[in-house]
Amino acid sequence: MKRIICSVIALLMLLTIVPVTAFAAYGYTDISSADQLRRIESDLGGKYRLVKNIDLSGNWEPIGSAERPFTGVLDGYTISGMSITTVGKSYVGLFANLSGSVIDLDVRGTVSGAKYVGGIAGMVSGGSISNSSFSGTVLGDTYVGGIAGMVRSDSRTTATIYGCSNLSGVYGNSAVGG
Repeated sequence: MKRIICSVIALLMLLTIVPVTAFAAYGYTDISSADQLRRIESDLGGKYRLVKNIDLSGNWEPIGSAERPFTGVLDGYTISGMSITTVGKSYVGLFANLSGSVIDLDVRGTVSGAKYVGGIAGMVSGGSISNSSFSGTVLGDTYVGGIAGMVRSDSRTTATIYGCSNLSGVYGNSAVGG
């Protein structure tokens, strides 16, 4: 009996030393700079968490592509200063094509492109964006939106956007929304 009590006390002491966030962040890669955010491109299926606000001053290229969607998880803070200016290019946003999850992310900047243009994702195909926002300007031709240019679900996947807000001007010629 003494051995069990001593083991329980030792475990409780260990839990008071190790921060709870160490358990919550298990399996996540911490991101604290624009360079580290860019490296997501090398593992589009990873789990990432912003540990501070990131400034993306300068021209940013979307993460992933139409053929290579981001399938991982990004849990965030604020990304500001993002500027994506692509004439005639489709699948434009922080993410080109999102099949994973974006959670608690605030993105600020300017995004322009041709088709499938959004502040956070050009296309959400089976992924989710939750409790996130975009503020700035989004400009495109077709399928243009403040959070996502287009959200697509099919019989195999369900795409969702919930708890999000768009605080941007959104401009396009057809299929334009917030």
